[in-house]
Order: sequence, then C-alpha cells, then structure tokens
Amino acid sequence: MSIQNEQRRRAGDQLRINDVVRHLRANPRKWFVPTAICVLAAMGYALLRTPSWEATQAVLIRNEANGDSDAGLGRFRDLDEMKVSQETILEVIQSPDVLRQALASVDNIDAASISAETVNDIRDIVTVSPPDGAELGKTEIVYITVKDKDQDRAKALAIAVADEAQKGLQRLRGAKLQGMVNELSQSVEVSRADLQAAQKNLSNLEASLGGDLAELRMLDGSGAVDSDLHRRLNSIEDELRQTRETQRANEGLLALLEAAQSNPESFLATPNRLLESQPALRRLKDGLVDAQLRKSQTLGAMTAKHPLAMAAQSEEDEIKRSLHAELQTAIGGLNVELTLTDQRMSALERERDGLNDRLSNLAGIRADYSALAADVKHRTTLLEEAQRKAAAARASLAGVGAANLLTKVDEARISPRPVGPGRTTITLLGLFGGLAIGVGYVFFTMPSATPIRNNAAFVQKNGNGIAHTDGNDQHANGHQNGNGHGTPAFSRG
Repeated sequence: MSIQNEQRRRAGDQLRINDVVRHLRANPRKWFVPTAICVLAAMGYALLRTPSWEATQAVLIRNEANGDSDAGLGRFRDLDEMKVSQETILEVIQSPDVLRQALASVDNIDAASISAETVNDIRDIVTVSPPDGAELGKTEIVYITVKDKDQDRAKALAIAVADEAQKGLQRLRGAKLQGMVNELSQSVEVSRADLQAAQKNLSNLEASLGGDLAELRMLDGSGAVDSDLHRRLNSIEDELRQTRETQRANEGLLALLEAAQSNPESFLATPNRLLESQPALRRLKDGLVDAQLRKSQTLGAMTAKHPLAMAAQSEEDEIKRSLHAELQTAIGGLNVELTLTDQRMSALERERDGLNDRLSNLAGIRADYSALAADVKHRTTLLEEAQRKAAAARASLAGVGAANLLTKVDEARISPRPVGPGRTTITLLGLFGGLAIGVGYVFFTMPSATPIRNNAAFVQKNGNGIAHTDGNDQHANGHQNGNGHGTPAFSRG
C-alpha cells in the first residue's frame, strides 16, 4: 500500500512541474516583465551608486615605559595584559569623543555641532581588527579600518581616528593617573599621621626611661645580654666574691692571732698565705723561728748559763715580746679591715640590687618598647612606599603628554577596489531576483492544477487511459493522446 502511495505522490509532483513549465510558456509576460524591471533597476543602481572605499591604518601598541614589566621597557608581561590593553584601546577608538574629534578635524567643523546620530553612523564604519590569521590580544599590531565613499576622506578619517585615539588614550591615562596621584597623596598624609602618632608614643616611653634608654636600645637592638648594665653587674658580683673571700681569710687570721696572744708557739703554725696582708708579723714569725734555731744550736754546744746561750734566750724573748705587741696591732687592724669589708660588701650588694631592679624594669618594658619601635619602623616603611608610589604616579602624570602608546606603522592604505559587489554582480543579482519574482508570480497565479484524487484515491493505468477512482466512485473525464495514454483533466479552482 505504501508503494502505491509513493507512486501516486511522484506522479502528482511530476504533473505539477510539467504544468508550471507549460504555464510559463503560455504566459511569458507574467515572468518576463518582473525580470526586466529588476534588471533595469539593478543596472540603474549599479550605475548611480557611489562605491565605498576602505582605508586601513596599522598601529603598534606598546605598554607604559614606567610600568613594572620585567619583559623590558614598553613590553607587556603576558598576553592577558596585552589583551586588556587592546580592549581598552578598542573602546577608546569607538568612544563618541574620539570619533567626533576625528570627524571634526577631517571636515574642518566644530565638534560640538556634530550630532549623536552622525557619531553613531561613523562608529558603524570604523572597525579595529588584528592582522590576518591573528587573534585580538595576541599581537601588538592592530588595524584601524574606515569606510567612506571618498578615497581621500577615508584615508584622512583613518589617520584622524588613530591620532585622536592617541589623544584619547593620553586623556584617559591623565585622568587615571590624576586620580592615582590624589589617592596616593591622601595615603601619604594618612601614613605620615600614623607615623607621627607612633613616634609620639615611642618618645613618651623613651622619656620615662631616662639614663636607661641607651641600655634598652642596646638590649632591643642586639638581643645580647653583654650590655653595660650586665657588665657592671658581673663586675660587682666578681668584686663581692673577692671581698667575701678576703673577709673569710681575715676572719680566719683574726682567730689565729687571737689564739697566738695566749700561746705564741701556736703562731708558728700559721700558714704564710694568711700572713700576706701582715708583712710585719711574717717577718717576726721568721725571726722567731731563726732565734729558736740559734738557741737550739747554742744549747747543743753550751750550757744554759753560757753567755751565748743566755744571749740567744734573750733574743728569743725579745722577739716574742715584739710579736705579742705586733699581734695586738694586727688584731686591731684586722678588726678595722673587717668592718670596712662589711661596709664594702653592703655597698656592693645595694648596688647589685639596684642594677637588678633596673634590669627587671627594662625587661618589663622591653616588649612594649619593641612593639612601639617595630610599629614606628613599619609605619616608616609604609610612608616610604606610599611616597615612592606617589612620586612614580606624579612622574607618569608629568609624562602623559609625551607618551605615545599607539605608533602608526607606515601610511594609511586604500583598498585597491571598492568595497562590496561590482556592477556586473549587481546586474546578475537583479536578473536572478527578477526571475525568482516572475516565476513565483506565475506559480501563485496559475489555476490550481489538482488531479481529481483524494487521500483514498489510487491510480490505475491501462491501454485506454488513466482512470481516477475514489472511495465515493467519482470519475473524471480524460482524453487520449496518439499513443492511447490518457492525460488527466484539471479543474479550475
């Protein structure tokens, strides 16, 4: 059943095309007149229209020379920075102010008299594109293209747009840098005020320290313990140790001397080390030992009644009397020295305690002083950085007028032929358009050529003709041709 439906559809389509061709042959005016009118109109338009020309000005884009780029002066750090710069330039070129100034310079008119509609029209004919085969943002060269009906005016407009774009970039950078200068100047003032407040706090703390300021600075700066106070404290500790040793030695010597008063013979056992501070007693001790030695030698050879033995005994007694007297003097001197030693030790201990108190006080405020000093140093660094940035911004602002971020490459070029289709192309387009209109008109105005059949019809061929039958047994008349095949009849709608 589906094969029969496909056969009926193909037969109907073939009959329809044949009917259209037959109708075109029978009514040539219906399609020839529209075709002729369109061809003549296209020829007239091609002869009368003014062709448009393109002028292209190549420009080289560079980065700011005073930037922080590590790639070199005027170079971009990466493609993203280049793309951002080119997008900015594209917006500047398409800005109404740049286009208005360019148009005013070319036409020698007042820029204020140019309407917004004219600026929009100019924007439609000005384009920015990368070189062939490249992508915007990946090359430092871009092309400014301007379309106009006059070659010289198109070239002048391309040059003027490039020049005004450069001026527009200068104005834009000037406004940007001026804002940066104002912002950084305010930042400098704030940083200076913060630094002055921090310095005031530090000065108040330093003024409360008095003579310990240098010591605190030394401790905070080096972090070492070998400061002047520590050296003095160590010296006092050493002196205290020596004084205590001397006092203990004097106390031991005093005890021996007091024992020797009642028993002079015991004095001979006193170590010479203890007698270093008593040279007289040491000489008397040595003399007593020598006298006793001579007495022993004399008694070994003589009797006790011998004059030499008596003289030796007399010498020994005299030395003992002198020793006893000297012991009294030495004991008094030792008592005085012990008193002076006690006083010296007390003075040293007071001085040591004072130094310890000062060091404890310095240790207590060292953290606060370090924090204030670090705050002053940090705020000084911030102020220096703000001043450096402000100076750089002012230097950039001063050089805005001399900075050319757009450099024209050669002269503007004019396209070798007009933009758009030529006269022949326009005429052929008119011919094809007229034919399409004429054929369409014929097709939609011809009588409806519908074979008498419906969705339930079928086609049956035989030797006498083609019979059409539907579900209601409707018949259509046909006529036979010379070959005995029938041609379906059509009814006018």
